[in-house]
Amino acid sequence: MQKGAYITVFLLSLAGISLLFSTINLSIDKKELSINIENKEKTKKKIERELAKITKEKERVEKNLQEVIQAKMNTQLQLSKAKSEIEVLGLKIDFGNKEKQILSSELEKRKRKENSLNELVDRIKQEKKDLLAKLKGWKENKKKEIVLDKIVIKADEFPKEILGEVLVVNKKYNFLILNAGKNKGLKTGLILTIYRNGEIRGKARIEEIYNNTSEAIILEGEEITEGDEIRVLQK
Repeated sequence: MQKGAYITVFLLSLAGISLLFSTINLSIDKKELSINIENKEKTKKKIERELAKITKEKERVEKNLQEVIQAKMNTQLQLSKAKSEIEVLGLKIDFGNKEKQILSSELEKRKRKENSLNELVDRIKQEKKDLLAKLKGWKENKKKEIVLDKIVIKADEFPKEILGEVLVVNKKYNFLILNAGKNKGLKTGLILTIYRNGEIRGKARIEEIYNNTSEAIILEGEEITEGDEIRVLQK
């Protein structure tokens, strides 16, 4: 009996020791688990902080990227506008060059016309001077006065088409220089009508006749200009 009791006690002791070790192991495991949980919480918080930093950095990068995209769009818009302005400026320069060429050509034509008119006026003045000299000599050689009857000139004897045009208008002395003379059958005293675009602008009477030109006194009309047409009206 006593031996059996010892055995029982011994077994109970073993059971107690085993339970103690189990309790110790459980406590150790619990502590390790607690430490692991704490470490994981720290790791989680660290990861969350890193994730927050990454998210914030991502937002900053996205914002900067958006600004870069907007700046690029603005730059492209300004570049397109600048190209359009350059094209318009190029067209204006081309137009200006063409207009300059046209004006230069027109100026050259006007200069040539002016030179021609000056030469014509000089020639007319010389012809008039020569005629006056001849007339003066003729008068001096005449011993008696010769009365010239008026010669009636009918308009029907002359062509009704345009005979020429006005070359020079001198409003100060009220006379015209025409590019028609003896070559067109004109005679002194003939009255001409002055036309422009089919409308009568005035009348003039021929005073001096030369081979290719003539001088006329303005009878009526204040708007006669160079280039107006001349036609025969009457004596």
